[in-house]
Amino acid sequence: MRELTALLPYARAVMLYLINRGDCTHFAPGDNADPVYGKLLREAIAQGLEVLPCRFEVTPTGLRYLGLAKLVI
Repeated sequence: MRELTALLPYARAVMLYLINRGDCTHFAPGDNADPVYGKLLREAIAQGLEVLPCRFEVTPTGLRYLGLAKLVI
């Protein structure tokens, strides 16, 4: 995240999250598992990082894009 944040003054930066649960409608950093990552992600968003939490339904026959999850920061 630090490396990506360092690019923000000079370039567009996008973090793409792939959520492979169709029932997941919201995305938030896992602060319980890694509070430092959550802090860095919030700082990067404040500096202009774009976050795209993409939802997918995964079945034995393939993937189906369901749209973006709501970002909870």
